[in-house]
Amino acid sequence: MTTRRALSTLSFRLAATLLLAGNCLPATVAAEEDRSMPRLVLKELFGAEAGQELALPIEADRLQVSAETAAASREVALQLTLQEAARQTVLHNRDIQRSSYDPARALEDLTAARSVYDSTLFQSANLSHTDRPIESILDNGDADRSELLEDRWDFQAGVKKLLPTGSTVSVFMETGHLDSSSELVIPNPQYTSRLTAQLRQALLKEIGDRSNRAKIKLADLFVDRSNEEFRQNLADILESLAKTYWQLSYDLGYEEIRRQALAMAEDVHRRESARMQQGLANPADVDRALAKVQSRRIDLNQASHQATATARQLLLLMGLPDAGPADSAGIRPSEEPLSSPLFLDPAETLEMALRNRPELILAHNEVEAATVRKNLARHRLLPRLDAKASYTLNSLGQSFERALDDTYVSDDASWLVGIEFEYPLGNRKAASEYRKAIYEEKQAAIEVDKVRDLIGLEINLALADLDRIAREIEISTSVQETLGQVVDRTRTRFELGQMTSEELLQFEDLLTDARTDRLKTVINYNLKLLALRKAQGTLLDEFGITLAENSGPVAAAAAGGGHAPAGETLGEKLPETPQNL
Repeated sequence: MTTRRALSTLSFRLAATLLLAGNCLPATVAAEEDRSMPRLVLKELFGAEAGQELALPIEADRLQVSAETAAASREVALQLTLQEAARQTVLHNRDIQRSSYDPARALEDLTAARSVYDSTLFQSANLSHTDRPIESILDNGDADRSELLEDRWDFQAGVKKLLPTGSTVSVFMETGHLDSSSELVIPNPQYTSRLTAQLRQALLKEIGDRSNRAKIKLADLFVDRSNEEFRQNLADILESLAKTYWQLSYDLGYEEIRRQALAMAEDVHRRESARMQQGLANPADVDRALAKVQSRRIDLNQASHQATATARQLLLLMGLPDAGPADSAGIRPSEEPLSSPLFLDPAETLEMALRNRPELILAHNEVEAATVRKNLARHRLLPRLDAKASYTLNSLGQSFERALDDTYVSDDASWLVGIEFEYPLGNRKAASEYRKAIYEEKQAAIEVDKVRDLIGLEINLALADLDRIAREIEISTSVQETLGQVVDRTRTRFELGQMTSEELLQFEDLLTDARTDRLKTVINYNLKLLALRKAQGTLLDEFGITLAENSGPVAAAAAGGGHAPAGETLGEKLPETPQNL
């Protein structure tokens, strides 16, 4: 009796120990590392302290500004650097706010996957009454009675837990009551109590709980993927912002060029009018000059309208309220476009791109996920072989308290040990899934090589475009200076009566076109430089923005790179609408 009691005590202590230890295992064995929400670090944040951290998700109500603050922001934004515009965009852009919830959703998916190792409390209760004719004298032990009457209730409660070893442990208590008309029930009424510990351990398939741990690993990789996709989306939005910023810089410069052209035409018209009063010019010359004034005034109005439209689009990207043309007309980019060519080492540029491009990091992420799925499919080729064991303490009494108290000291015990084996003949489904997983892993590896090649092509094309546009800047600058000198000499000869106003206006148009071409070329150079930063994956760094997070396994393993458009340039004739940029 003493040996049996010691065995029962040992069994239940072992089960309790496994349940308690299992509560600590998910954070170490199953989860591998704790993950937290990433955060945006904004260096020298516009309107805030340097190095401010912005927790994700970016909630609009948390960042809601008052009308006075918004007005002050617009006032400061009248002279707006590109970095200030980027910070305002990070804080208030609706698309960024929406996509900032994706990492939070991925983190919740990881938490849900890890919850498979949470302990589960279960219970059930039943209450029944039986009134039926007897079918045998064994029903109640009395042939004179024609019915069997029973009142019973039972209750079960316990806790179970799946462990990362592939075993399931459960401990539960069962109690019951029976009041019967049968003389064969002894004692009557009676109370029963049973305490059971059960253990089921996978020995082949699912040993180490491979399926659930693979799901956790995939969810962990998806967190990395979601963070990287958010960084990519953030870079895309900031690229659009920068394009709009430089489009506005062009529009304002183009407006100024048109204003100068109008001033030159008005000067010619005044001179022709004065010469006609002196009898030195005919009305046709005056009318021709007046027509040119009206034409250039129309060009100026169109340029002004375009600049206002672009400014309003910039406000929209920055997430600032648009109060109409009057509110956006005062916005002026204070950052001068770069016109001097930069020296860029092709090898260093490519190395940086392969280290930072989100597309290549995502491709490496997919390779690792495919490897996890392949390893799981290979594991599932094994047959199922499970060991199971249970041990139960039983007690019986005429009172509930007596039956419950005797459970823990009872010498009446039941036990069971066994194994279960299962293997599908041919195992074709598992083999097919394994081959499919191998193919997916090879496809993912090919995609990595493809993305790396595309990155190299983008970098080479971007560097070639920068070299070409740098030469175009030199040529357009020389043409502008030459035509400026030509217009000055032509104006002198016009004043001496040696050239007509029509010829002067034609040379002024050539000078206006030359100024426009140079401005267009300079803006194109900055757009191509922007495309190169995007191709390198360093656009966020250029704006002083960092996505800080727990280092994931993929980010550390990836060597960078991916596929993204190399960027766009203004065409032979710069489009007059910002959406065509």
